Amino acid sequence: MNTSNVEEINKLLNLLKTHRKYTENPNTGCMYIDQKLKNNIVNIDKQELLPYQEITRLKHPGCNLKHTHIVIKCSHHKDCFNPDHIDIMTRKEFAWVRFKNKLEILKSKVEDPIKDCWVDNTKQPTKDGYIRTSINCKSLGLHRASYMVYKNMNLCRSKVVRHMCNNKKCCNPNHLEEGTVKQNSEDMLKHGTRLLGEKHPNSKISRELALKIIASKDNGMTRKEKSEHFGVSARSIQRIEIFESFRHLRTKEELDEYETHKRIHIVNKQIKSFKDRIDDKYKLLLSQKTLYPNVSKDDSITSECWGWKDKKLDEYNRIALQKSNKHSRKSIPLHAFSWRYANNNWDDIPKTHNVCHNCGNAGCWNPDHLRLDTRKNNILDQHKHGTVNTKYTEDQVRKFKEEYLIKDKSVTVRQLAAKHNISYEAANNIAHNRSWKHVQPTLDRRVT
Repeated sequence: MNTSNVEEINKLLNLLKTHRKYTENPNTGCMYIDQKLKNNIVNIDKQELLPYQEITRLKHPGCNLKHTHIVIKCSHHKDCFNPDHIDIMTRKEFAWVRFKNKLEILKSKVEDPIKDCWVDNTKQPTKDGYIRTSINCKSLGLHRASYMVYKNMNLCRSKVVRHMCNNKKCCNPNHLEEGTVKQNSEDMLKHGTRLLGEKHPNSKISRELALKIIASKDNGMTRKEKSEHFGVSARSIQRIEIFESFRHLRTKEELDEYETHKRIHIVNKQIKSFKDRIDDKYKLLLSQKTLYPNVSKDDSITSECWGWKDKKLDEYNRIALQKSNKHSRKSIPLHAFSWRYANNNWDDIPKTHNVCHNCGNAGCWNPDHLRLDTRKNNILDQHKHGTVNTKYTEDQVRKFKEEYLIKDKSVTVRQLAAKHNISYEAANNIAHNRSWKHVQPTLDRRVT
């Protein structure tokens, strides 16, 4: 607090002390105007003001008491304006304080605050059986909010709050623990509250039908035949057979055998290095290579163009590449992969550069026809090879430019764009020489 603010507060306190109903409690140190009015508005120098609010504004000049902050009044007297008894708090923080006060009321209604469950009977539970509350316009579970406010911590979305008392309505922090989704699922299985098999709302298979599908494992039928026989999808048959659904119907011997087989499968699985994977990928691509005669305008290119399978040579092709065992597959251009493999460069290419074609064929992936260059030079190559992806021809743009320069200013760009069948945005860029700079008209200025 600045020195000037202290002087203004002392000045206002001296004015308030001159009021005829000014009262100061020597035991608590409270200062207030004892008017016994509802709002307790005081007239000072022909101005109406609330003393505690005005003192707070002077004490915290940068805070917005109307929208972002709230005044925390004195605990002894609601109209006290002693600067030491007044403080402020953000509205978001105050919402949590108010929520904790409500929990304290629930706590006071039970005999044993530690062993007994705290249940808010004024709110209806959701379909899942949990009670929800709203804090700072955000809806969250009552038990989750209770755990956060008493433990004074924020929980990320990946963390859940587990009920150790098996009561979904309980918000007693002594009955709650932080955990993962897997631990919460194990708790539900332990307490018998997990919806298994036909009890699950999305299940379309009964217990009896699931037992018949399990018993038909060694009868020689395929999953498609089982699907037609039992009247369910092949995916449902698969999920039951690989222990993803109706697992609780399996015997302990079956579960142990499945876990042992899964561990052996993981051990026997070969984990290839990145170099081995790209080598295998490149060998596979070479086996699918198609040779095309070279029709490039560049005399320095003498080798043939490489196509891929039966794809067109004038279109880009993409392949899937997995950089590591932990990452999912990523789609990249085939010619970019070929250039990277030939140059052994797997670093990120700058956004200002592209892998360019010297031959002018977008579908070619011959590394001798590729180079890394800037985007500007790549566009120049497209103009050179005549492969620019555009809606308009050079003659169409040239006629527009010539007519734009010849005609007077009474003819607008929009009218010329409609006449030459060019969009207004493209015509505006052409007229101001922001695009199609390589196409030059015969005139060099516009008639005024």
